[in-house]
Amino acid sequence: MTENTIMGMYVLTQLGWIETNAQRIPGYLGYGITKAGRVYSEFGIHGKYGRRLHYCRGVVKLHKNGRLEQHSTSELVIRTFGV
Repeated sequence: MTENTIMGMYVLTQLGWIETNAQRIPGYLGYGITKAGRVYSEFGIHGKYGRRLHYCRGVVKLHKNGRLEQHSTSELVIRTFGV
């Protein structure tokens, strides 16, 4: 687990999972604050096509057990980056 308090960087990263549409996907959860002061999350897994980064817009909550809960009504945005 790493911590970084620099604005625009991660403030917490740990193993966990994200749940969306009744689907649980394990991986790494990054929880940070943008330079504009908004809370965001980054979720990364290693798929067979390379590392995939999943972004969740809006206010999120990272539980102690690693579950990332989305509190806003915005949709989960998934962007895939090949390696």
